[in-house]
Amino acid sequence: MCSGMKYNLTGVILLCLFLASCGQSAREQQLEALRAERDSLIVVTQQQDSVKAVFDTYVETIAMSLDSIRTQEQILTLNVDENGRRLRKSEIKSNLELLGEVIKRQRERIEEMEALLLQRGVDSTSYYRTLISHLYEEIDAKKMQVEALQRELSRKNAEVSRLNKRVDMLEEDVASISEQAEEQASLIERQTEIMEAQDQMLNVGYVKIGTKKELQNAGIIKSNIFSGGKLNPAGVDRNLLDEVDIRHMDEVTLMSKKPKLLTSHPASSYRIDYAPDMSVLVILDHNAFWSASNFLIIQL
Repeated sequence: MCSGMKYNLTGVILLCLFLASCGQSAREQQLEALRAERDSLIVVTQQQDSVKAVFDTYVETIAMSLDSIRTQEQILTLNVDENGRRLRKSEIKSNLELLGEVIKRQRERIEEMEALLLQRGVDSTSYYRTLISHLYEEIDAKKMQVEALQRELSRKNAEVSRLNKRVDMLEEDVASISEQAEEQASLIERQTEIMEAQDQMLNVGYVKIGTKKELQNAGIIKSNIFSGGKLNPAGVDRNLLDEVDIRHMDEVTLMSKKPKLLTSHPASSYRIDYAPDMSVLVILDHNAFWSASNFLIIQL
């Protein structure tokens, strides 16, 4: 009886030991599973931190570029630089081209961010997806603004070009008018000179005053006995006569008591004032006095 009980007790002990061993193995398996899950979470967290660090760098760079783009937009809109100096059109064109390149580069950065999201398998509803969508919208809006400014600049350049052509045409017109005016002035000057010469010719008078002998020696009066001291028109040499402006010849002093006018002049156009040893020819009507001839020959 005692021997049978002894065997039963030993079996119970062995059974308890076996059950205890089975329970310890299950706990260790659970711990291993928890450790694996923890390690997996750590890896995921590290990956997320890595993605976040990369994205933060991208976002910071793009944000700085967008600030720079906004500053350039203000400069281009106001057409003045940071010091208030007005920009030339060539500078505006160059700045617009540079700004277009900056915008193009930032869009490439956004595309790189998007490709990285796809590579890392980030959920399409995540914060980064929303951020990328917003950045696309903003950068595309900036691109459209720059393109609008470039079109506006091209339009203004075209207007300036048309105005320059118009100015060139006006300058050509002015030059042509000036040339015509100079030609007209030259023509008027020549005509004036001709008119003055003609006027001078019309108003020039030839005067010779002398004794009968002096007039004969000059060939002005005939010297034969049959001429009676008559005027010899064919023998008159104008080089021997004095030229006068008949418009300003009002009177002539004659050193003779009885001067004799050998040329024909209307009696009403002049008078002679006599003095003891001299006389004065006074012209009363210039036009009438010189109407018959522009010669005045007086014999003393």
